[in-house]
Amino acid sequence: YCAGVALYADFLSGRQVDTPGRHPELLDYLRRTEMPHVKDCFLAWGQLLHLLGRPDLPPELSGDDFDYPTKFAEFQRLGNGVQIAISSIAAGVLDHQAGRYQRAEDRFALAAKHEVHIISQVLVPGLAFFRALNAYALAAADPAQSVRMRRIAWRQTLRLKFWNRSGPVNLAHRLALLKAERLAAKGQLAAALMALHESCTLAGPQAPFFACVAHRRRFHLLRHAGHPSEAREAARQSAQGAGIGTTGRGIGPAYMDKIGRLGLRAQDI
Repeated sequence: YCAGVALYADFLSGRQVDTPGRHPELLDYLRRTEMPHVKDCFLAWGQLLHLLGRPDLPPELSGDDFDYPTKFAEFQRLGNGVQIAISSIAAGVLDHQAGRYQRAEDRFALAAKHEVHIISQVLVPGLAFFRALNAYALAAADPAQSVRMRRIAWRQTLRLKFWNRSGPVNLAHRLALLKAERLAAKGQLAAALMALHESCTLAGPQAPFFACVAHRRRFHLLRHAGHPSEAREAARQSAQGAGIGTTGRGIGPAYMDKIGRLGLRAQDI
C-alpha cells in the first residue's frame, strides 16, 4: 500500500512527475507483489508518470505495466470499485493533459461514482481538482456543455474550499488555479492572470507541477490576448517546471517557439 500511495501522492501533491525514475524500487516492488486486489491500480499511476515525461502523450493509458482498457474490463467483471476509481483518475489525468477533455470528464465521473472506495487525504481532493480544471477546459471547448461543466467545476471547487479549511493539506494554490479559470471564463483576463501569479507564488518550490500548470495557462491567455513576449516567458517558465512532456535533451525552446508561433519559419525565408 505504501509503495502504491507514494506514486500518486507525489504527483497529486504537485511534486515532480519523475517519481519512478527517482525511486525505481517502488515499481519493482509493485510488479512482484501478490496483492491482486490493488496492485494494478497502483501500477496505473506508475504508467501515468512514465507517460507524462514524454514530449508527445499517447492516445491511451497503456504500456508495459498497465493497459487501461484491458484492466478496466477486468475490474468491472470483478466489481472492484477500488481499482476502477484509482485507475480511472490516472487515465483521466492523462486525457486532460492531452486535451481529450470529454473522455477525461467521463473517466473522472466514473471515478467519482466509486469515490466511496478511495477515501483519502490525497486521492479525493486530487480527483475534485482535476475534474474541476478539466470541466472549465471542456466548457470552453464545447459551448453546448458550458453551463453543466461550470456547475461541475463550481461544486468541486466548493469541496476543495471546505477541505482547505478543515484538512491538513494546503490546497490554496489549487484553489487559485480554479479561481483563474472561473475569471477567464467570465472574460476577466487581468484578474485571471493575477490569480495565476498567486497560484505560482503559493505553490512555490514544493509544488512545481501546479506552478507548471499555472504558467502554461498564463501562456495560453497571454498569447490569446496578443502579448507574444510575455507568452514566451510564461512558456519558458512552464518548460522549467515539473518535467512534464520533456525529453531531457534541452530542446524545449524549439518546442516553445513552435507552439507559440514565434520567430521565422523556413517557408518565410
